Amino acid sequence: MVSCYVPIDISSPFKIKAKFKDTRFAFSALVPGAVVGLGFALNYLDDDNYCAFMLGKDFVEFQRVSEGKTVGHRRGQVKTSYKDTDYEIDIIYKENRLILEINGVHIIEAYCVLEYNGFAIAVNGSAKVDQLEFYQPPID
Repeated sequence: MVSCYVPIDISSPFKIKAKFKDTRFAFSALVPGAVVGLGFALNYLDDDNYCAFMLGKDFVEFQRVSEGKTVGHRRGQVKTSYKDTDYEIDIIYKENRLILEINGVHIIEAYCVLEYNGFAIAVNGSAKVDQLEFYQPPID
């Protein structure tokens, strides 16, 4: 996992935009035995304390991790064309809600009060994030 602290005000709305391309990822061809292929962690304090959107085979899961244990999660289905190889992910934070959209489609939303401006990306397999942008205030 690669982590950093981003210069955003977590008490105000913001948007994170990530673009990635991968012909082998396609939300179906993960490394054997892997649960997820790409993850975005927010409210990141350390490897044992964060909340994250984890992208896997035909799903996105939101997890809250505290002291190294999952303390809450929810899952949303992803319906993509397996011909698609260009993905744009938007993570929007407003009114204590984190929203994840893939290629403009609302996938999952979760309540989360952010305390830290730590951010991390985890990649398992061949997905590569080509572009990562932070917007505050969020853009439409």
